[in-house]
Amino acid sequence: MNDASPPPNAPARSFAALRHPGYRAFFLTSAIAMMADSVEHVISYWMMFQKFHSPALGGFAVLSHWLPFLFFSVYAGALADRFDTRRLTQLGMLMFIVASLGWGILFLTDTLEVWHAELGTQTATVTVAAGETAAADVEFN
Repeated sequence: MNDASPPPNAPARSFAALRHPGYRAFFLTSAIAMMADSVEHVISYWMMFQKFHSPALGGFAVLSHWLPFLFFSVYAGALADRFDTRRLTQLGMLMFIVASLGWGILFLTDTLEVWHAELGTQTATVTVAAGETAAADVEFN
């Protein structure tokens, strides 16, 4: 019998990580950030389509959302191996907040142009790809 196994009468420790206050805060803020990312994409795609009525720009927005994850996740993982992943996650979230505020300013002032839409979709996704890769390293290590 393995000495590391729990005694037969011990209660199961489901979701043991959620008993740690630091992980609870990390989990909650990560869930909120992922929800904010999804909402930001829906709003930005809607605003771009309403302003420009361009299916090509919509296709570009979708591609620019997924391709940075494909191309930059390996590099973000290498950064996560070399540097403090908590700081990389914080930096990624800070850059995402700045990109989202930029979208908000462009939407509220009605000054959105095509090049803003192209640059904004790429910037927001690259920051999220870097931040989520580092966050995944925090969760699994």
